[in-house]
Amino acid sequence: MLDLAASLAARGDSALSTCHWVQAVRAQALAGTGDIGGCQKALDAADEVHGLTGPAHNGGWLRFDGSRLAEERGTCYVELKRPDNFVARTPTR
Repeated sequence: MLDLAASLAARGDSALSTCHWVQAVRAQALAGTGDIGGCQKALDAADEVHGLTGPAHNGGWLRFDGSRLAEERGTCYVELKRPDNFVARTPTR
């Protein structure tokens, strides 16, 4: 289902953060299944929200701007029982 959501979001407005939010949600689900590689890949894709120029949302229901991605990343690594990965994977900004 999350693959389908990612596919649909990728066809939307690329100036908005929708596809990045889907990747953050996907990362949480993959962490729950123990897929560390898939989780990391999804988190990295979600982190690309920081490369958007202009507002990341249009004031609607989705206000994902990446400001809480470090928290999301930490939550995923705790779920994966790999909190040691958090420090190494946290982007420096």
